[in-house]
Amino acid sequence: MATSTTNISLTKPAATDTTKIREDFNTNMDTIDGRFSATYMAVQDKSSVTITGGTITGITITGITDLVVADGGTGVTKDGEVANTNAPLPVSPVTADARLVLEGVAKKVPHLC
Repeated sequence: MATSTTNISLTKPAATDTTKIREDFNTNMDTIDGRFSATYMAVQDKSSVTITGGTITGITITGITDLVVADGGTGVTKDGEVANTNAPLPVSPVTADARLVLEGVAKKVPHLC
């Protein structure tokens, strides 16, 4: 007598089952295909992957020099002065003072950003 797998109920043929193996195999392939259809992402060129919807959290991006402003970054890698220019603080007496402090720290610690 055939048994089923635990997670997605694929049919495992019994040692004595010689007549239903092909049918079970095809049914299993249809089951696997159906389970993956909701999460399948078509093959795309790695230089232009498009993802729509969803939320990305807790991510680290590697293999790039910088993340441009248009893509949500500051456009710089480790240059604090340029980062302040690309992503400026709103102007007010408090933020103006904070900018001076940040620029001073960035000059003293060049790899802060």
